[in-house]
Amino acid sequence: MKKKKTIHKLAKQFPGKTYRELEKYRETQEILLKQENEELEEKIGIGHNGPPEEDDEEKNKLEICSVCRTDFDLDAEGGTKGEFGIIPVAFCPTCLSSTFDMVEKLK
Repeated sequence: MKKKKTIHKLAKQFPGKTYRELEKYRETQEILLKQENEELEEKIGIGHNGPPEEDDEEKNKLEICSVCRTDFDLDAEGGTKGEFGIIPVAFCPTCLSSTFDMVEKLK
């Protein structure tokens, strides 16, 4: 089964695109991949009682950025995850670097 590409891989493939454009591209590709995977499952006879799909495991690895609400893979793309006091937060690489830039300008 095919997996959806991370934003990091898409950014390498399409260096001129913005983060939002890459997100939209990934969403449309995800829909197409889902349809292809369903067709493959029908062809090879994988039913609902089979082992858990790899996509389920990958979704568990994805974090949601607290600033821009995009999902990102912490291991593959970078970024950070932690807490502000008791509030859990996660920052995608773009928002994390923007935050660092903002702090540098405040110095």
